[in-house]
Order: sequence, then structure tokens, then C-alpha cells
Amino acid sequence: MRSIALLTILILIVGIGSVCAEQWERVTASKTLAESELNKSFVATGSGITITLMPSSGSGQIVRFAVADANQLNIDPNNTDQIMYLTCAGGDRIQSPSGASSTGACVELVDFVSGKWGVTSMNGTWTDNN
Repeated sequence: MRSIALLTILILIVGIGSVCAEQWERVTASKTLAESELNKSFVATGSGITITLMPSSGSGQIVRFAVADANQLNIDPNNTDQIMYLTCAGGDRIQSPSGASSTGACVELVDFVSGKWGVTSMNGTWTDNN
């Protein structure tokens, strides 16, 4: 069943215009991304996962996140960095949908200017979660 969910996520990501040729990494616990993890894609499986982004520098690099099950994924900016989405202020996280609608939710972020991450594509209804 997980293989089908992961395949579905990859199809959804391709369908929203993201390039899926980069390396995918399964995430099963909360983590803070390192700069060396830019241009990677992450698939979250499990509950209570929070991924904290590295400080944005304006490098133009991207990171992708997808949810493989019915659990929510939280993506936190580093300290006072801002994810430019909805009403997110500096330090606000974005959160994937909950329950069954979370499976297949994905988001692509670009480090487009120092202190700010931009949302370049998204599937599912993500929310500003302080």
C-alpha cells in the first residue's frame, strides 16, 4: 500500500510541474535540513513530523516535500525566515492537510531571497500554522 501511495505522490508532483529526477529521501522523524540538502525531495511518513528549513540566502535552490500517509507534516522556516504563503509572518510554519486528504499533499519551496522562501507549487490545502 505504501508503494502505491508513493507512486501516487510522484505522479501528483509531476502533474503540478515539479521535476522529480532529483534524489528522494524518506523522512520518518522531525529534522532540520542542512544546506547540503537543497535540491532534494523529501517524503514524510509518520506522525508528528516537523521539518525545519535551513536559513534562506537567496540561492535560488529548491526543496520539495510530500506526505505519504494520513499524517500532517509541518514545515518550519529557520528562526525569523518567512515562507511566503497566505498570511505567514516571519517564523510561521506551513502545515499539510490532515487525515485522508493529507496523503499526496506536496509543496515545493524556493530559496529566492535572504530571509524568505517562496512557494512555487503545491498540492492539497496547506495552512499557516503559527
